[in-house]
Amino acid sequence: MDIDGLSKALKGDLRLELKVEDYIASLNALVNETDKVRNAEDVEEIIIRSIKDHSTSRAHFLMMFKQKPDRFLDLLGDLSSRAISAIVDSFKSVDDTIPLMLEIKRRIRAKKCRSDGLLKLVYQLLERYVYKFEDIVFLAEELPFHLESTDIRPLVLLIFAQLDNKYKRTFNEKLLDVFDTLTIEADADHTESMNAILNTLSELYPVLTNICSEAFLSEELQTVLKRKILRNDSLIKKGLQLLSVACIDESVRKYIAEQYFPIIEASLSNNELKLHSALVLVKTWSFSKLKNTKVKQLGNIFIQNVESNDEREQEIAVEGLAYLSLISSVRNGIRSNGNVCLELVQLVVDEKTESCIIYGILSLLANLSTFSDECTPEQSSINSLKAYAELKNPVVETQTGKEEEEDIFAFIDDYIVDLQVIGSLSNRLKDLMPSCRDQFVKLIYNATRKRHFISECVKQGATKALLGYLGNMPIQIQFRLYAIRALNSILINTNPKLLFNHYSPLSTVPYLFELIPGRDGNDNEELLNALTTRDSYEALLALTNLAATDSADSLSKLIVSDPQCWSKIMNCILDETVQIQRSVLELLSNLMAYPLHIAAKFLILAILQVLRILTYWLNYCALEISNLKELLLRFSPT
Repeated sequence: MDIDGLSKALKGDLRLELKVEDYIASLNALVNETDKVRNAEDVEEIIIRSIKDHSTSRAHFLMMFKQKPDRFLDLLGDLSSRAISAIVDSFKSVDDTIPLMLEIKRRIRAKKCRSDGLLKLVYQLLERYVYKFEDIVFLAEELPFHLESTDIRPLVLLIFAQLDNKYKRTFNEKLLDVFDTLTIEADADHTESMNAILNTLSELYPVLTNICSEAFLSEELQTVLKRKILRNDSLIKKGLQLLSVACIDESVRKYIAEQYFPIIEASLSNNELKLHSALVLVKTWSFSKLKNTKVKQLGNIFIQNVESNDEREQEIAVEGLAYLSLISSVRNGIRSNGNVCLELVQLVVDEKTESCIIYGILSLLANLSTFSDECTPEQSSINSLKAYAELKNPVVETQTGKEEEEDIFAFIDDYIVDLQVIGSLSNRLKDLMPSCRDQFVKLIYNATRKRHFISECVKQGATKALLGYLGNMPIQIQFRLYAIRALNSILINTNPKLLFNHYSPLSTVPYLFELIPGRDGNDNEELLNALTTRDSYEALLALTNLAATDSADSLSKLIVSDPQCWSKIMNCILDETVQIQRSVLELLSNLMAYPLHIAAKFLILAILQVLRILTYWLNYCALEISNLKELLLRFSPT
């Protein structure tokens, strides 16, 4: 059977058993007929089935592939995911892949890497096998020249991350050597090498910060950057982008503020550069160094570009505003600009908006909706930055701008609640990046801090969104705390019977108990340090509300059967805060509709001392809780 016959057969009855000889003959023909153009999909199917259907044809393919990897790569064209997986599966050992790696090296050096298929193949090979570093060192040497392409760029970053993970010390040393070589070439006016430096550092900084900072701060590179980049119109934007992303490192941020600030501020007069320059100035957070510019002017530059048709400019504008929104006077200015607020909301609810822009806008909206009595870790950090920036000038502009609570209230009402931001994003929560989900949860938390907004937040799906978010076990404790506190507020201020169409009311209980500290050392220490008495008090109120529903029996069983939950209840009974004592007794009172669970727990534990303390606090608080009194009388010693 020839190639055409086999291709037709493969498209027909899947149950048809084809002879191994047909596969081998077709593979031989494909390699040898260099003068005929074949349909890439047909070729791919023959190769994949040759690998998967018969061990003999698989072995034959591997033998031929090792001999002529160039021919097979030509035949397969852009390399689909199916083809890549089949090829990688066909190898028996790392040695089998060396001829392919040599061909990949040749193609990358010859700039024949125009699609992402070849690099996907490289990435899968690196995942599967451990190579000698000398066999793959060409990746560190050549890939910096391929970062111009937006299609290839993400894969280059993944490959570098894999190299760093498997060959960390050797790879880092080699990467520094590569930067040294590129710096020498850039100094000799090789523009391609300068572009490779700027692109590689800009892209790698977020994932390989330490090694990038070492390269960036080297005397040789700094000499080249200062002499060439900031005075070359074709490279200056890339240079500013590098300075912007390098601010992720505190030591580098300070260095940029000291060494580059005057040049960057001067470039604000250039319409082509002012947006990029403004972002660098903001990210250095050294406003006391500004000579002829006010913070408000930087904010206006970003505001003017929020509606830009250029996606990159829009991204920069949003990022800049997100940073500046940590300053109260800027927050006041943005909230008073209805056009900008409306544009931000329209962008964040638009499913076509890029994730990086959504993240920036959600961060911005979260800052704009934060009430002044809320002191977040982010704001504490920025206060430290401001203190550093203001050492030489304590009367700097960032200190001004008192916020009025009614302005924040009106902003949430007009732009978050009325424009259905929570409803829109709740419907596609799973599609958002984790960092976007974090900021979205903070936005819900801000809105639910005021009772006026809670019912509308619930209608827009806030409860389901919060439970979905918590179910995915968010890593950052602060945002987990935002989510639980928001859930708490909803449970306290809403009839629980109306909340749970998709979840059981009991699904909230483990999260509520996270707000009640224990004494057994099982609580997350970071979370424990962030808890307040109000958290515990409101968690008990929420549990009390749940105990008034049809789930009270199940809730009672859950609490008494979980040693950690019961221990926390006992701690609350013995707490020094009257509010906590009163709340936990109210909770137990509501659970007395199903008294056997609670009574049995007291009997099993035989904690007569606790019963005496309960009696004491009951009298002390003058609580009229008949069910609990009855329980105490029933089980107290005579």
